[in-house]
Amino acid sequence: AYALLAEYVMKEDSTVRIGAIMGLGLAYAGSQKDE
Repeated sequence: AYALLAEYVMKEDSTVRIGAIMGLGLAYAGSQKDE
């Protein structure tokens, strides 16, 4: 997921950067399944 969003995480615009980091956090949280 980081490879796809790396370009946006390094952007100057803070709103885009925060959105990308939030997306990474959600993707990570969603991958932690209790099975």
